[in-house]
Amino acid sequence: MRVLSIIVLVLTQTAHTVAHSAEYPAYDVSYVGSVIDLSNYQQVWADEFDTLRISRPGRGWGPWFTGVHAVLVAGEKMAVNLPDPAYSLNSGVLSMSTRLDPVDSKRVEAHLQTHDERGHTVEFQNGYVEARIWIPGALGSHAGLWLLSIEKGLGHIEVDIVETYGVGDASVHFSTHVWPARPGKHQYNSKRAVRKEIFDDYHLYGLLATDEYFAFYYDQKEMARIARLPEQRVPMYLLLSVFGNPTQPIIEPATMKVDYVRIYAPKPTPNPPVLNVPGG
Repeated sequence: MRVLSIIVLVLTQTAHTVAHSAEYPAYDVSYVGSVIDLSNYQQVWADEFDTLRISRPGRGWGPWFTGVHAVLVAGEKMAVNLPDPAYSLNSGVLSMSTRLDPVDSKRVEAHLQTHDERGHTVEFQNGYVEARIWIPGALGSHAGLWLLSIEKGLGHIEVDIVETYGVGDASVHFSTHVWPARPGKHQYNSKRAVRKEIFDDYHLYGLLATDEYFAFYYDQKEMARIARLPEQRVPMYLLLSVFGNPTQPIIEPATMKVDYVRIYAPKPTPNPPVLNVPGG
């Protein structure tokens, strides 16, 4: 399978201040089970993982970068130096793994994102993103696919397409967040959909983003949607993560397998994903 991408040189980028909304919206479940209709969308970016395209922040072109955003807790460290066994490729599938470092006994976490501190970015604002992932069921694992807007000290938006917490919680957790500039109140709404088969095989995890709402999908069927606030109408980049769940006393090694990540935009494309290369 081939990697399709649209590359756009962006010379300037508008900064968005994230404001506090008086009332955070609730989830709408009236469309539960509706199948995603992509007839009016076109694929504009994809990674089919035929090759391993991962860079250290500031030392390559990505599109995936190691450990830029992640905030770690005591006993954790990020797999940043490459190559690292946290990231491997086999027959078009990316494997992301956690492990215990025998030297310092710290948990090595796997985290990739399509944005680095120099502004190299694959991002989108409106459209549909989908990933085919085999979620790990290891005890104490914390794995997921999510989106962030660029911070720049002005606050940021977070959308969690799927978060999971290993065996004992066979559910898709999804949420939207507003993280305002400090001082400010963090606002969010999370929802959980039980899927007993989630750890048994690959499944499709998707998000449809329009100006009006975010809709969350599992195997291309809607789980719920939530209104999109004005301050959330900004471009967002992708993140894939496998961490340890610090609330668990035992954290087993875990591997998340990713077959592909694809982005679709409405026809014609008003906001294509962007690879931002400041200065050329």
